[in-house]
Amino acid sequence: MQQRVGGLRATSPGWASFDIRPVVDDRVTWGRISHGTVRGVATVEWARTGDQWDVGLQVPAGATARLVLPGGHSRQFGGGSHTFLTDLYRSR
Repeated sequence: MQQRVGGLRATSPGWASFDIRPVVDDRVTWGRISHGTVRGVATVEWARTGDQWDVGLQVPAGATARLVLPGGHSRQFGGGSHTFLTDLYRSR
């Protein structure tokens, strides 16, 4: 569930960096997952309506997260709380 639906996956030891790749499946339109790491809690909440994604992230201090959406759309985030809205063609 954490990796498939929530999309959280460590990419380096101790969760110093991790990817967020939410599931792309018409049967699943939202997800929310938290994971306790040695750096703090990593959280992702996402909702999808058509091609639009609304994503909220909590990245632990000292870590980096890479949000990856369909079509190769990606963005890097440092520690803190972040929100991201995209329609896969442009971000706001």
